[in-house]
Amino acid sequence: LDSLLQEMSSSNKVGEIFSAAGDAFARLGELTMQLQGSQQNTGGSAAKWSDEEVEMLHSAVRTFSEELSVISETIKQRTVQQIKTALQKKGQSGGSSAEVTLNALNASESEVDVESLTEFGNG
Repeated sequence: LDSLLQEMSSSNKVGEIFSAAGDAFARLGELTMQLQGSQQNTGGSAAKWSDEEVEMLHSAVRTFSEELSVISETIKQRTVQQIKTALQKKGQSGGSSAEVTLNALNASESEVDVESLTEFGNG
């Protein structure tokens, strides 16, 4: 029951992430269209963006990109560690490295025996 609740909680969190991302990208699209329109219209009803406003948008997008890169690198490193651990466990149990399952690769850090790792693949 506990794992079911955790799984449901994770699913809810993923849904919230996609919803927030959708809202953010929609708003970014609106702002980009406003910026483009204000640059094309030198007169009329379109308000021209100030240099400060353009820089604020640029900074927000740059920060978003940098934060996504940090998250991506963290996940990539964890995934590499999980693969190494799964392969090592298969080697210790006499199994073939080709038998590593998707479940083993998706194991959480608490399910991975990090302390028994050696310099796998480096020698």
